[in-house]
Amino acid sequence: EKGKKGDNVGISTGLSKIDKLIGGIQPHRYYLCGASSSVGKTSFILFLMYNILKAESKDAPVYFQYYSLEIGADVLLAKLMGLYCAEEFGVYLTINDIMSFENPISEQQYEHLKQARKWLSTVTDYIDIIDTTVNADVLYARTLKFAEKVGRFDEIDGKKVYIPNNPKQLTIGVLDHFALMNPQTGRTLKQEIDLASSYMITLKRKLPHS
Repeated sequence: EKGKKGDNVGISTGLSKIDKLIGGIQPHRYYLCGASSSVGKTSFILFLMYNILKAESKDAPVYFQYYSLEIGADVLLAKLMGLYCAEEFGVYLTINDIMSFENPISEQQYEHLKQARKWLSTVTDYIDIIDTTVNADVLYARTLKFAEKVGRFDEIDGKKVYIPNNPKQLTIGVLDHFALMNPQTGRTLKQEIDLASSYMITLKRKLPHS
């Protein structure tokens, strides 16, 4: 019945073939993206993130909690601005261009980036970036803390039940990436990754709109 009403249609990634394979981004799902080093995992996720943010609807908001363990928040946001320039203006700017690491950007590039920054300022309320080292326990605690910013926990029939601020909202958590987690004393990296993975499964059940 929900499907007949269109309530099961996933959030589009902006990539039609991916949407066809996974049904768009769905709640209660845990997606694992694996590949060799430096082949574009972060760029792929940021492209999905960009497309979802560009289609942002206040009637059905999508929030991102992004654990960026490899790059800082400033670089992550600059990459989103670069995507905006590429998609909106056909202007391709690298991080070196955007941050003026080699030479100051041109006036035209600066004008494009100002438009990108203007767009970014409209969606920052929907993005929470954590660019410090984390372990599985920190990830679990901070995710629950973020959930309370966009919802609340009520006790119903003796059980804690999560109530989102908007019944149509979705929160997408991103961990980029597992191998850079900081193991708790007494745990190996593999044990830390296994525990974080277990916590993420628990969180998707505890937070039904994630």
